[in-house]
Amino acid sequence: MPELGIENGGTGTAWVADIGILYRMWGVGIGASVLNLGTEIRYFETGSSDRLPLRIRGGISIEPLVTLDSLFQNQTIEVLGKPIHDIVNVTLNYDRAYDPQQPDDTWECKGCEFTFLNFFSYRIGKWNIMGNSSGFGLNLRNVELDVAKYFDSNTYHVQLTLHAIEPPEDIKNIKSLNTWLTVASAALAPGGGQFYKGEGIKASLFFVPGLYLGNSFLTSDSVTTRDLSLVGLLILYVGAGLEALLNN
Repeated sequence: MPELGIENGGTGTAWVADIGILYRMWGVGIGASVLNLGTEIRYFETGSSDRLPLRIRGGISIEPLVTLDSLFQNQTIEVLGKPIHDIVNVTLNYDRAYDPQQPDDTWECKGCEFTFLNFFSYRIGKWNIMGNSSGFGLNLRNVELDVAKYFDSNTYHVQLTLHAIEPPEDIKNIKSLNTWLTVASAALAPGGGQFYKGEGIKASLFFVPGLYLGNSFLTSDSVTTRDLSLVGLLILYVGAGLEALLNN
């Protein structure tokens, strides 16, 4: 992939990290990040290596209606008894990224999002390298669905976000029912029991490795890798299920 500065190719490893900071106030968000901070990627077959493209990125977003509401709190515009930005909201975004060793390789993105009733969002954007993109999102409280069409191609990105929920007190007080629901949730995926109990961070510690192992099991051509991935998945399932039940 010469366009990314990668000349060799193959199967290899690298250790990298992304760091960033984000600050929000009065409908304005300012952020900065450094991406791909770490080692070069070294290939198993040849022993050669490539430098990963370092990215320094900064951006700003603004929600004009929220900003106006924050500045003039005594003159809030209301519709149906709610602040207007709870009915319809607009978010404008701009960010810029570059590689310090390739200053001519600058990425510039800008876009906007229209949100209605905190339920439906429509998004449009433009990247100076690839062109235009668009998409929409649905917010169903504990479930979010986002669909995007990448630039001028037929490539789509679909993302489903699940937020940890906590069962109502009526269910929590029925110990047998609560136990069965915990078991059923744990059977769906590693971390499912923790997700059901509202323990989002703990659920992620089981669920993310489970995704990696599941992908390895489904895509690897190596029998050994598939077997090890399956064993790892079973250990995660059992460990996550026991942790959810013992702390129920």
